[in-house]
Amino acid sequence: SLISDYTEILKKNRHCKIFFTFNFSSDKIKLIFEKKSPSIKKRLTAISKLKRENILTRAHIGPFIPFLSDIKKIFSLLKGAVNEIDIELYHGKMGNFDEVLRRIKRVYPEKAKQIEHIYRDKKNYYNFSVSLKQRIDRLNEHYNYKIYYIVPPYDEFYGANILYE
Repeated sequence: SLISDYTEILKKNRHCKIFFTFNFSSDKIKLIFEKKSPSIKKRLTAISKLKRENILTRAHIGPFIPFLSDIKKIFSLLKGAVNEIDIELYHGKMGNFDEVLRRIKRVYPEKAKQIEHIYRDKKNYYNFSVSLKQRIDRLNEHYNYKIYYIVPPYDEFYGANILYE
């Protein structure tokens, strides 16, 4: 959110675009993973300030964590704030999946089981990615965002095979 303090510099490059992450719609859930990051309200305030200065912004929902990242609420929060949204599905092979599950289990044990069900099986992962895309497309009929949907390959780190629509 501090980037909004630099609007005079940013305005000098008319092609500048600032990305803001909105992995979650609730600060309570955000605190499970991002204790020191700006609140959702601060991010929205920064976007508003940049928009008033005609500085382009884009929201990045990534990593999208099933059952914690509420796409409907995030879309609603961003209404009128941005025109473009990246949605990047969480990659279970990157980072520390077991630590992510451990943090979720402390607060939402049932959701942790559901997430583990998706990420421990390749077929479940890809089925989930298809159903999420369908849900995004239906929801976006009401918002008309330009959506970039990113599905990392299940078996490898990011590479040439990434599905990026």
